[in-house]
Amino acid sequence: MTAANRIVKDHIKLLHEYNEIKDVGQGLMGLIADQRGVRIVEVQDEFGIGSKD
Repeated sequence: MTAANRIVKDHIKLLHEYNEIKDVGQGLMGLIADQRGVRIVEVQDEFGIGSKD
């Protein structure tokens, strides 16, 4: 495997891990919002999370 292919493969793996962690975080914020009876965006604002995060 060439060095470039290895870098791409490693990058894809890291993106996959990042997306899994992000999904868990979004799920937790959804639970908090549901418990409080507010929209998810309000919980995101409270935690300082923007639309581009």
